[in-house]
Amino acid sequence: MLYGSVNVTPKQEVPKYFENISKELNQMQVLKEAEKAQGEAAKAGMSSVPLVSSAVMFDSHAKAWQKAAQQLKQDKNQYMETAEGREEYSRLLTELEFGIKESQSYFKEASPVLERNLNIARSGQNFEAWERMGMKDGHDKGYYEGVLNDLDSDKFDVRIEDGHFVLDDGSGAKRVEDPGLMDFSIVKEDLTMADPVQPDDWWVRSHDDRMYEDRSEAKKWTRATVGQTQRGNLDVARWYVGEGLAPEGMTAEEVANTEGRLNEALDAYAEAAVPEGWAKEDPSQRNKQPTAEEKKKKRFDNSLGQIIPITSPNAVAPPPAFPGGNIPPIPPDGGQYNFPSQDYVTVSTSNWGDEAIRDSNNKIQNVSITGIKYDANEATGEGLALMTNAGEITLIPGTPVYESVKISIDRSEGDGAFDKIVSAIHDTAQ
Repeated sequence: MLYGSVNVTPKQEVPKYFENISKELNQMQVLKEAEKAQGEAAKAGMSSVPLVSSAVMFDSHAKAWQKAAQQLKQDKNQYMETAEGREEYSRLLTELEFGIKESQSYFKEASPVLERNLNIARSGQNFEAWERMGMKDGHDKGYYEGVLNDLDSDKFDVRIEDGHFVLDDGSGAKRVEDPGLMDFSIVKEDLTMADPVQPDDWWVRSHDDRMYEDRSEAKKWTRATVGQTQRGNLDVARWYVGEGLAPEGMTAEEVANTEGRLNEALDAYAEAAVPEGWAKEDPSQRNKQPTAEEKKKKRFDNSLGQIIPITSPNAVAPPPAFPGGNIPPIPPDGGQYNFPSQDYVTVSTSNWGDEAIRDSNNKIQNVSITGIKYDANEATGEGLALMTNAGEITLIPGTPVYESVKISIDRSEGDGAFDKIVSAIHDTAQ
């Protein structure tokens, strides 16, 4: 007998709608995995936030980009959650990179110009190229120091508006590409016409008594020498007009460009330049003239007697000798000594330690000492402040700055010169 089984239930097909749902679920899973892979790829492809260095840009820009970079670092994970967020993050990163490059280019171009113009303004001497053109900078030391302080300040508020970085220094929000963030005009000189060299000044600076024998020859030589340059002719023309010698309404430029009128101006300038009654020096007397060192010593000795008294701003006058008497003047605390302009003392700040003077590229600079004055600050010991082309510097006995200045002044003006100056400053109060 055979045993077996027989399936008596008829075969049924699986409904089609289950098959369709399964396909849709599979497709959704594939899409999710694709989106996830795409997001991960986008994250991996994102550039890292760049570093910002104040060594290659002004501090105001460096501090602004550092703030922007910090915002991106803090919020990166939040941006990465969505495709829109990743797109905005990428755009902000591009703006940050653009701003950094623009700031570096601006610094490279603007810093040398600002440093040059600031040094010229501090020295009080006109730039040679401008001098030849008869021009001078209308901006003073205070202007350029203000520009530098502003460029190195923490002046920008940085925020994100409508998916873009904006910087605001109080004058309104600016996008990264706004040229107002990198204004080159503020560091440039404002050239204006310099005062013309007066005939007597020109003679003192430029005469050469070897070139002529009498006053008539001296005038011819002066006329020819002054007229050798465009600057000389323009100065002569401007002096001529300023003295009222030109026809009414005629400008200096018109005089300089009119041959006959310029010749008249040159003749008048030479006549005014050569001293009346000039005669050639007797060679036998030449050796009796003081040497350059003797002249310098005489200038220094004379300058010690011309110290300016200084009184503290908060000083109080002593009471009158008797009730109802006149209030006596406030006595000076000390004085201010000014070196003769041609005898300014140059001192290296390389051994000043932390007090060394550095330029915008962090290189140690020399300073030009123009004088020493009484300092009302009791914490300064001797009560002295150094006046230099880099500003005032406090002098405290025993410091490297004090000793370096003392050595430099003694070397330049003669042994004991520094002590003589300090003594004269203190004697002014007595």
